[in-house]
Amino acid sequence: TLEVEHGGRIVRTTASFGVAGCPAQGDDATALFQAADRALYQAKHNGRNRVVTAGQLAALESPQA
Repeated sequence: TLEVEHGGRIVRTTASFGVAGCPAQGDDATALFQAADRALYQAKHNGRNRVVTAGQLAALESPQA
């Protein structure tokens, strides 16, 4: 959690990120954005201050052999 003083008040903020890479998660901006967006929603679902990569998400979604 990042705490910043602003106007005499403490403002607390958290950040979660979804990350996708080329070419593993897509060859164009649309595919990369969609992969990163799915990863972001998983990061938010996992809790605050999380980073999830599209590769991690793909591993979670793939059926186990």
